[in-house]
Amino acid sequence: MSDQDKTKEQLIEELADMRQRVAKLQRFCGDLDAFTYTVAHDLKRPLSLIIGYSDLVIGEYGTMPQEELVECLQAINQAAQQMNDSINELMLLVHVRDEERLEITPLDMGSIVAEVLARLDYLIKRRDVKITQPA
Repeated sequence: MSDQDKTKEQLIEELADMRQRVAKLQRFCGDLDAFTYTVAHDLKRPLSLIIGYSDLVIGEYGTMPQEELVECLQAINQAAQQMNDSINELMLLVHVRDEERLEITPLDMGSIVAEVLARLDYLIKRRDVKITQPA
């Protein structure tokens, strides 16, 4: 095999390697877009709760019963804690770079649903909502 043929083969191999890298980067960009949307969505929900409850407290502070005021402030605090947890998880994710090191474990949906119900407790009671869960 001549030097020219070897060089041609090397170029073909390098081109194939570059194509694989480009495909990987394109997948990464798609994943990053999806991740960005998810993060924005996850932060927007508690922020909306904070804004809604604080608007309620500001608008009705003088006439709002003490118990209702405390419930609103607790809801604001819970939403802020949720945002803080999300931000801490994002900061942790920054340190995870290698997919092979990720440990995938099952989710405890019971505790997740219980946490969501606890966060929405005030609204559930205020609107007299009935929520049923599978056994």
